[in-house]
Amino acid sequence: MSSTTVVSLRGSNVSFKVRSGFGQLPEKILLNIFQYFNEDELRKNIIPVCQQWRTVAENPRLWKILKFTGMSTNTSVICFKIWQLNKAEEIHMKGIKQPLVVLRQICRCAQNIVSISLRHCHEISEDGLRHLIVSCKSLKILDLKGTPFKSLIFYEELACTKNLSNINISENIYVTVSHISSLVVNCPSLDGLHISSFQPINRIFITDGDAYFFLSHISKRLRSLSLDCSNLSTGSFSSILGCKNLEYLCLNFAYNFDGNIFQNLWKTLRKLKALKIRYGHQISDANIKNLFQNGRDSLSNIEVIDLTGCSKLSNFGIAALAICCKKLKKLILRSCKNVFTIDYILEECHDLEMLNISFCKNLQCKYQSNSISLKIMFLSDDKKVIEVGNFLKSKNNNLQLKLCESEHNKNYRKL
Repeated sequence: MSSTTVVSLRGSNVSFKVRSGFGQLPEKILLNIFQYFNEDELRKNIIPVCQQWRTVAENPRLWKILKFTGMSTNTSVICFKIWQLNKAEEIHMKGIKQPLVVLRQICRCAQNIVSISLRHCHEISEDGLRHLIVSCKSLKILDLKGTPFKSLIFYEELACTKNLSNINISENIYVTVSHISSLVVNCPSLDGLHISSFQPINRIFITDGDAYFFLSHISKRLRSLSLDCSNLSTGSFSSILGCKNLEYLCLNFAYNFDGNIFQNLWKTLRKLKALKIRYGHQISDANIKNLFQNGRDSLSNIEVIDLTGCSKLSNFGIAALAICCKKLKKLILRSCKNVFTIDYILEECHDLEMLNISFCKNLQCKYQSNSISLKIMFLSDDKKVIEVGNFLKSKNNNLQLKLCESEHNKNYRKL
């Protein structure tokens, strides 16, 4: 409090105390202010200020998304936060120490949760997952990428989940085609299916017949799809492009994706916001150029493009992409070894935040402007790639440079 003196009409001085500074605002007003900050901003910028701000910022009303990462994160802390911030709608966990303990806490304290992501954790039991889907009736998204679990009846019991619409079981060594078949049959609301790069123990991969069966059940309502395409042929790719409501499409190891089919995908997939075609060796630079030139109106809302390992992509395709996709936020050109410049991208895509040019060994950059929207760049330990990264960082000192370790995994470190 500070003291303010006012001179009245009669000449007498009247002193009274008034509040000054944000630190003296009532908690109700602080709560209304803090609601405009996201969870990361609350954690980094608000909570450390003072005890009063910390108390207000930890109000459960402000925390809709919780994130926990790494083996060093104490399990008891995670469980306490789930109990304390029990209004959360999404919980994201990656590589945590005791995932089953945390899942039990979610079942007890966060039964209204809408989205759960449990990625790259130790093997979990089927019973824990069964208890989760029974307890959390509002669950819409279940992401278990890289977290293995064996299943006897879990996929059949998904029939009781009226709201579950999106599931990710990628990189689970125990997944079989039979499991996926049960999944698509038993999930009545499923509109998102992610099973990319899975390698079952008995090495059964998705065939054209399998893909036809899956798509026949969910194609009309499918909005997001990630699929391992290493064994698929032309007919399957045509069926995938017939899913007209797709907003997110990720096709891994698309070795057999015919370029002529690819360049016409704009005719059916008019709602796309994310397009990821990896290792499309049959897709030529001309196919990519035709796609983005002819589909300029249909594909103008795309925000994410990943063309990892598309070996025939070169500067002409990149130029057409840049002119078409003005709203692009993420672009991955990893291992596109015939791309020689990213100037077109920097000149046209002013909302671009993330760019991956790792293993593009012949790259150059002569971008003249000092205005760069980029926040993160992924590089590789190649002289020219490093030079491009350092050149752009000289224009934007806040640009984060990260070094990819290998073409065969996604590990990286800060440069």
